[in-house]
Amino acid sequence: MKNRLAVNFLLGLLLVLLVSCQNKQSWKGSIETRDGVTIVKNPREPMDWKSPVLLDEELTIGDPANDKEAELSRPFRLLVDDQGNIYVLDIQDGNIKKYAPDGKFVMTIGRKGQGPGELQGPMSIQMTPEKELLVDCVISSRLVYFTPEGAFLRETHLAKIPRALILADGLGDFICGFPESGQTFKEVLAKFGSDQEKRFRIAEVDPHYSEIYFPFAPGIIFNVTRENHIVWAFTDKYEIMFTDLQGQLIKRISRDFVPVEVTAAEKQDMINRQGPPEQGAKIPAVYPPLQSEFPTSDEAGRIFIKTYERAADGVSYFFDAFDASGRYVARIPLKQVRRVPIVWENDKLYTIEEDESGFNMVKRYRVAWRE
Repeated sequence: MKNRLAVNFLLGLLLVLLVSCQNKQSWKGSIETRDGVTIVKNPREPMDWKSPVLLDEELTIGDPANDKEAELSRPFRLLVDDQGNIYVLDIQDGNIKKYAPDGKFVMTIGRKGQGPGELQGPMSIQMTPEKELLVDCVISSRLVYFTPEGAFLRETHLAKIPRALILADGLGDFICGFPESGQTFKEVLAKFGSDQEKRFRIAEVDPHYSEIYFPFAPGIIFNVTRENHIVWAFTDKYEIMFTDLQGQLIKRISRDFVPVEVTAAEKQDMINRQGPPEQGAKIPAVYPPLQSEFPTSDEAGRIFIKTYERAADGVSYFFDAFDASGRYVARIPLKQVRRVPIVWENDKLYTIEEDESGFNMVKRYRVAWRE
């Protein structure tokens, strides 16, 4: 009897191991260090056979049928604070709308204009280490600061920093992406100090608009991680770089991938929406590996980056997820509105999505990872 129980136990354990191996494959990439830089090479498929992340929708904000006051015109950036309050930068209304963790509208912060506490051409919102709301107004070359309670604090005119997309790091300095004219036109990523003096150049790229239809022109995408590393990439290469705050390259992540074909219908749709290519410019046969959107991170150090691979619904795009060591662990289909970064905060995912009527609404999902 005891022998039979032991055999049954071993058979059960073997079955569990077999099921586990079927659901999850071992990683087939490589990690090595060269000259102080960690180099991670990933295979084409993620580590997990099945999706290792479960998304459960739990909140919708901005539905005019439910709350007219909370309606969003053109939400463009999201921010979530430590208490779970949600701040939505609305670039059409020129203000910030604040919502409680339960989605209830709290207040409007700022308004459209050029005066103190007013926003002209706001393009990003973030929380500084001092827990102040920082809004980058690109058109008026100003940084405008508010308290989380909505009080205007101060503004900084950017006399030395070019009109740029600006992200503050943990030292109070700025990581900036901006165009630069010279013998050739370039897009540049650089770090500036709080005194607006340039500290160092991180990367540059020539978009060569004259040769390629501009939606496909290579650019630089970037962000600042929670560990205060600068994560960036050229959109025409599948390489994700990590630079420390002193400008030293510390990690490079790559992934084998199959380019996504640009269909004839997609080409025509681009021409209808954005006009025909300039004379001599071409529409490529395939999309670049990465979309022109911020890479993002979560509390566990995972990095998420958007590709042109579509999910089966024809609407969602896959975001590739890499763990803290740089291993490719998941492909996550999301319906996020183009060029609006997603936010991962406290095991929640925040996105901006468009409904069938064309309204943009904030969605919050509960996130559960299968480790």
